[in-house]
This record gives sequence, C-alpha cells and structure tokens, in this order.
Amino acid sequence: MLDELCKVEDKVIVTIPRENREWGYNPCPDGTKAEIVGFTEIYKGRINNFGLKPGVYVNRSWAVIRLPDGEEYAEWTGRLELIDKVEEQKRLNEYQSQEKTNKRSLQDREEFLRELPETPFWEGDIVSVSRYKQRHTAYQIVGIDYSNLTELTDLGTKYPVYHFSDSLSAGWFASENEDGIALIKRGKVWQYYHHEPIQFESLEEEANLHLMLGLTEEVRNPVNQLFSWTLEEVLEAIKDGLVHGFIMSTMFGSVSIDAIRFCDEDLGKRVVKTTLDGFFKLSV
Repeated sequence: MLDELCKVEDKVIVTIPRENREWGYNPCPDGTKAEIVGFTEIYKGRINNFGLKPGVYVNRSWAVIRLPDGEEYAEWTGRLELIDKVEEQKRLNEYQSQEKTNKRSLQDREEFLRELPETPFWEGDIVSVSRYKQRHTAYQIVGIDYSNLTELTDLGTKYPVYHFSDSLSAGWFASENEDGIALIKRGKVWQYYHHEPIQFESLEEEANLHLMLGLTEEVRNPVNQLFSWTLEEVLEAIKDGLVHGFIMSTMFGSVSIDAIRFCDEDLGKRVVKTTLDGFFKLSV
C-alpha cells in the first residue's frame, strides 16, 4: 500500500515476502490482521533535503501496527494491505487526482513534528579528527545520523553519528562520535542559519550552497508540464525570465536537465547573467 494512503486506526493485513522470511524476518504469519496505531519518525538534515525545512517528520513509510495479541512493532507499509478495499480505492483515486493537478508540494506531503535536536557540530563545519591527527588534515562534516544521537555502541562508547570527508562534494565519508572530533571553524551552513555574513569565493559556490540548502524551486517545462527540458528550451526560458538556471546530469549515457529558480532573486539574476554570458551550469 502507498505510504501516503495509510492512516492511524486503519485495519490492515500483513504479508511478508518470502525472501524476507528466508533472511529470518518473521514478525507474524501472512494474513495477520492488524491496526495502524502510529508511525515512526524520520530526520531531515540541513543539506540535500529537497527543500524541506530541517527537522523531525512523520515517517509514513513505516507504520506502527498492533497485532491481535496486543504486540506492537514497526512495519514497512509496502507489506500492508487495507482491509477495506472500497476505502483504499477511494484514497488512491484522490491521491492520483492530486498528483495530476499538482496540488501538493513536497512540504505539504510531509508532516513536520519538531526542530532538529541540538548538536555540537553542524553539516559543513570544518573539524579535526583525533584518530587522524598525525595527518594534520582538516575535514568537513558532510552528514549527521540524528536518529542515533543518544545511542551507544557495543563497547559502550557514543555512536559515530558524524560523517566527515574532504569536502561536501567528495563522494566518500567516514564516521566518528563527538568525542573524537574538534571544531576548527563553523561552516557556511551554520553561518546561514545564524544569519552571519558569508564569504564566497565564486558565484558558483554561492549558488551551489543555496541548492544544497534547498533554497530553490524546480520549474516545470510549459511545453509538456513535466520537469524535463532540452538545452534549447531551458536557455530560452532563462532569456524569458521563467527560470534562473539549470542543472545538467548524466546517468547511463542519458542527459537530464532540471530548471530552477532561486528563492533569492538577487542571486537568481546574477546566475541568469552569468549563464547567458558563459553557459554557466550548476552542480549538485
């Protein structure tokens, strides 16, 4: 069942795929009737969050269900089936109608619960790592495992929730706990959220920070009402003022172009000028 169709108090049937059972996952027999009593939580960090406000959200992909014997556990909604088929079809029709008419943004689909927990380090901070101190190398925090902030390892040490790398775009990371990290200086993400002035080395760096923070809006192509563009179409849209810039990516030999507008109009205008002057491409 689609996770967006699930609601608390729904009566469902549980079916566990054979491969999961073969791997030892056997929470209950297939066909067990259960009730959805809640949902788990998911953390959305400050970078690469698709424009969502950073914070803790309802995770509708994992429902907390109550079995007939009263036991409760979290189950993936893809293994649940609504008993009331008429209601399920009704919800599916409503969902498909909203998708076609583009009534809901990503923020509308997500249920915000609360702000992120306080942490001594933020994404983008420049740090030293004690186990690599002989290298005299500075690293950057590229991600935080917020869900395990209070967890301990089997050795009783703090969980290594801080992912660090050479840079935010390095493509690799290692992990360490807060006791093994020392702050060298705050990064641009922390500076942005604390309203401090930020020094950029280039327009590209400034634009990519706004992309990473989700301070942009993806624009549909008026030709087909899809988020897909040809190079000629997106350059014409930039000239017409419909969009500020574009992201070009390649996967399996296929080129994809996404058109965007920046929330910061001043930045957007500067990106437009540079794009038209020198075919400026943004990166992710």
